[in-house]
Amino acid sequence: MNEFLKSKFASLGLLVLVAGLFLAMFTIRSQKLDMAQENRDWQAKIESLQQENEYLQKFGDYFKSFAFLEKEARKRLNFKAPGEEVVFVYDTTAQSSRSHDFTLRLKTMANWEKWMYYILGK
Repeated sequence: MNEFLKSKFASLGLLVLVAGLFLAMFTIRSQKLDMAQENRDWQAKIESLQQENEYLQKFGDYFKSFAFLEKEARKRLNFKAPGEEVVFVYDTTAQSSRSHDFTLRLKTMANWEKWMYYILGK
């Protein structure tokens, strides 16, 4: 047995075994690092989803609140509270700008286009 341990085959086999162990160790370490990175990614995604869930929960609670109901009633049903005054503000600059643009367009139209506009009411 002593002769076998001193032979070149035993040394070569032992060298191959040690090299295989080191290769396996590095492969396992690489996989461990990859799994740790994947675990961190999943943890970040879980935290993100928990924050989104909390936001949606608060948003849902707001939809159930009286403030939301009152705001929607004011906006869609023209609701006003007793004793409240309502003031309407109209933006006339945008409308005059549109009519000015149409006047310029009308000046550049051909006569047949003006007649088509008059007849069809486009």
